[in-house]
Amino acid sequence: MNANGFPYNGKYDDYKKLQFYYHPDHLGSSSYITNLDGEVTQHIEYVPFGEVFIEERNNTWNTPYLFNAKEFDEETGMYYYGARYYEPRLSLWMSVDIFAEKYYNISPYSFGADNPLISIDINCDSLFVLTAPKGAGGYGHMAILIQTKDKKWALFSKNGTNDWSGISGENNRGDDRGTSIFNSPKEFLRSSKNSVDSKTKQPEYTEGYLIPATTQQDEAAKRGALEELNKNYNVLGSNCTKTVQNAL
Repeated sequence: MNANGFPYNGKYDDYKKLQFYYHPDHLGSSSYITNLDGEVTQHIEYVPFGEVFIEERNNTWNTPYLFNAKEFDEETGMYYYGARYYEPRLSLWMSVDIFAEKYYNISPYSFGADNPLISIDINCDSLFVLTAPKGAGGYGHMAILIQTKDKKWALFSKNGTNDWSGISGENNRGDDRGTSIFNSPKEFLRSSKNSVDSKTKQPEYTEGYLIPATTQQDEAAKRGALEELNKNYNVLGSNCTKTVQNAL
């Protein structure tokens, strides 16, 4: 073995041949796969609900991770999403959301709170982590929606100090402490609360991640967020990211 852990018998070249790079589309689906030399080894296009429309491949390794970057099971012809299977030819889930009773206002056969362009559903549930890559003057911002006992969604966000206050101090920009309530993440994303410009209606938060949680975990997340919100803001310590982390 050499210093990099590869044998001296020429197998390093074989290792390089097994390196591939994913080039996803706007839904995270594998669109192009290239090798170490930049050569396209696989090209896939999809119809709107995930069925493969075009697939071009060479004789090398081909990825099983296709639509939404989920694993395609060739035996069943379905995608495995961790909590349930999806049939792309029928555009149907094979079972209901495992937390369907918790979301009575959303179809149990829906995905990503009915907003798949923004929401990334991780095992089909609950806490909704919001990201604003261009927030905070381009440095990025985060917040979290936590479901309440009456099945609505409360916003928690540490919004920092005013520009003249520096990088630490009292939270004088007005934190969100769960008093802004929405019927669904979709309603929040479309609301004026998520608008940085009333004229252009440009949204602040452009991405969201659904994370599994029970009712008890929702309450624990609320306590964690409030614990961090009670501290003075510090860009290097108690900030928006720390608030979300403490909730999780």
